[in-house]
Amino acid sequence: METVMERLQLQKNQRPAYTKYELSNLVKNKRRHEIMTKEQFAIKYNVNLSLLNEIEQAECAFNVPMYRACSEILQKPIAELTAIITDNMDKVDFRASDISDGVKQTLETANLIFDEILMQLKIGAR
Repeated sequence: METVMERLQLQKNQRPAYTKYELSNLVKNKRRHEIMTKEQFAIKYNVNLSLLNEIEQAECAFNVPMYRACSEILQKPIAELTAIITDNMDKVDFRASDISDGVKQTLETANLIFDEILMQLKIGAR
């Protein structure tokens, strides 16, 4: 069975900085924090109301206009919103001078499980 990370075609130890669900929640939370209707919020940030609705619903894959709108609303560059985070495995302290293949395989399996849990949390799976 294909894992989430394989489906996203990411390398080991990589994950997106933000999923569409996280971006959607950040936008919704900002609108609520500013105590605005969707219409007021769309006008303030010069975003089409239907585009704002699509962002807040997060039911489709995000496209360039959606990322541009999120960038404007959240005051973050698009490159940051679409970044891929890579964990640095060189900083792992194995506390042993000789690492066997079995230990390496166990660490790879643990990292795969961690990635799956993290991605499930990011996409809101329960």
